[in-house]
Amino acid sequence: MNVNEIKQAVREGKKVHWSNEAYEVVLSHFKSGEEQWLIKCSLNGSCIGLTWTDGITLNGKEEDFYTIEEPTEEDNREDDLWHDQWESHEFGAN
Repeated sequence: MNVNEIKQAVREGKKVHWSNEAYEVVLSHFKSGEEQWLIKCSLNGSCIGLTWTDGITLNGKEEDFYTIEEPTEEDNREDDLWHDQWESHEFGAN
């Protein structure tokens, strides 16, 4: 993902991660209202800027940024159905 795709995805409410799920791109605002784009580590709360000070060069490779699709209601129904089928079997019974 390039910097514009990352920012658009975050603005659309999608979770954008870098390298692994512990690192998430977040948007915060200064008191002046100016945007601040960060990569935040969920393990220790530390942050680095999404880009260098030029506002263009990413702090990471484009291919290392990704979104995780949230499960849909259909996905959840399929998971529930699979779970019900699994529980209805008696495994190990002779």
